[in-house]
Amino acid sequence: MTDEELLEQSATIPTIYCDGLGAFRKINGSLRCIGYVIGSGAQVNLIISITGADAANREARRILEEPPTQRQTSIDWLRAAH
Repeated sequence: MTDEELLEQSATIPTIYCDGLGAFRKINGSLRCIGYVIGSGAQVNLIISITGADAANREARRILEEPPTQRQTSIDWLRAAH
């Protein structure tokens, strides 16, 4: 699926906020982990194909390492996260 297709579909699904992911394990060809919120605990179980997890890891790393634009300073990102 393209990012555009995913963004269109995201309007109709619930939002789940997570502070992080943990309890990573590889079971039957899937990466499994738990999204959690500090103070509230587990929020969602994620099961991702190994291929999909690898691609998502590369894309997330690219976005995280991308220098902020003029409109996206590091402080803006910190404010948005909290």
